[in-house]
Amino acid sequence: MLTKYTLNNELTFNTVATQLKNVSDLIKHHDLTEIDLSNITCIDSAGIALLTTLKNLAAASNKNLQYSNPTQDIIRLNQLYNLCP
Repeated sequence: MLTKYTLNNELTFNTVATQLKNVSDLIKHHDLTEIDLSNITCIDSAGIALLTTLKNLAAASNKNLQYSNPTQDIIRLNQLYNLCP
């Protein structure tokens, strides 16, 4: 069953600890989690690290994690750092 979660506002050093807890709990309890990124208004290196960490956590737990609706900033950072194929 697909579980959807939306990240809102800033994904920065000040917010990632809370988001890590919230999303990792979802990943642990659901086989497929979709994270909607469309409402992210600001992202920094901690936010990118969070997205990478969540993907790794899901893979290590044999769970599936998908990101949907990335903002242009997230797309550019993804391309810059070659985070996803």
